[in-house]
Parts: sequence; C-alpha cells; structure tokens
Amino acid sequence: MADRLVNGTMGILRDIEYDDEGTPETLCIELDHSPPGTITRIGRYSARFEVAPGIKRSRTQFPVIVAEAVTSYKAQSVTKTNVIADFSSCFKPCMA
Repeated sequence: MADRLVNGTMGILRDIEYDDEGTPETLCIELDHSPPGTITRIGRYSARFEVAPGIKRSRTQFPVIVAEAVTSYKAQSVTKTNVIADFSSCFKPCMA
C-alpha cells in the first residue's frame, strides 16, 4: 500500500471526520513511519457473511484496533512520554 499500512503499524489518531448524520466516516491517523504531519485517512469497511443457512448479517467497522501493547522484549527499545501500566497480575510470588 502507498502508506505502508500493514499489520503492526503504529500511529496516533489525530482526527475523526463525520458524515452529515454525525456518524464517524474517516479516521485521520499520523503513522509513526511517515513524515511528521502526514495524515493517512482510513475509511469504514463493510462485510457481509452468513451465520447460518439463510441467515445473513453485515458489519461495518474501521479496520483498526485502538490499543497499545508490546512484549517486554520490544518495550526495552521504546521510549514513551507517558505510560499507564497495571502490573498487579503479571508477577508471581517466586519472581523477584
């Protein structure tokens, strides 16, 4: 793709564009690997599928996951300005 938008691409949501009815239409994201200020616009994606014989459904969504998660190995090479972390369940009594 022109914007190199692939699985694992990270970025910052800068704006959401809405249609005339107030429904989110486009996400404006600044990708980490793009020059500062470069915005990639991502629209909604619709899919239709059959859940059972004769029963069809459709789903419309943005093909992104709003989250931040990294392995401890990857986190060793990343600098973040602000972080909120919950370590309450990641250590066992035998771990120092």
